[in-house]
Amino acid sequence: MPSLEVVLVTGRTRRQGVGLEAGKLSEIYYEATTQIRLDPKDLEKLKIEPGDIVEVTTEHGSVVLRAEEAPRASEGMGFIPYGPWANCVIGGDTDSTGMPTMKGLKATVTPAPDKQVLSLQELFAEMRSAAK
Repeated sequence: MPSLEVVLVTGRTRRQGVGLEAGKLSEIYYEATTQIRLDPKDLEKLKIEPGDIVEVTTEHGSVVLRAEEAPRASEGMGFIPYGPWANCVIGGDTDSTGMPTMKGLKATVTPAPDKQVLSLQELFAEMRSAAK
């Protein structure tokens, strides 16, 4: 199965903000924060279509998301909106700045058609079991 190395950036989006107002258990928040946006050429390299399931892995962890097309993105870049799913792949070290590094992380994106994007409750349950 093909995989792709990307520079990962996380950040706020309008839709993610609307989802926050609706509530973290809302469908709009789930849809807004469970995706990685990639350049159309990168989707081609991965041999996937928008909406296909991928696994994103960094040195800090991995998470399963939907791949979405970002026409204005640069090749080799991946964008994940802020949320619990993005938190799975960013580290907790702040280098004494008060904020972890959320931009410029090296990540690998791999198609994962046999996996599913977890709900918020499932994601938290998985995090709790991993912490034991």
